[in-house]
Amino acid sequence: MIEGRLVRLRAPRAADLDAHLRWRNDPEVVHWATGGDPHFGPITRESMERFHDARLRQAPRSEATFTV
Repeated sequence: MIEGRLVRLRAPRAADLDAHLRWRNDPEVVHWATGGDPHFGPITRESMERFHDARLRQAPRSEATFTV
């Protein structure tokens, strides 16, 4: 974990799935996170589960994914 005064970065957890799905499908979050890229549009729960599961299986010493 990397922790600052205002932000904490940590490895993703299984319990993060619902929050990530909400953020990924929130039009305002998508706009600011991608600069309005239309290809980043809504994602299904099934697709997000596959993506999230792949992140949980990453080797922490060779690949790094963080959650804010």
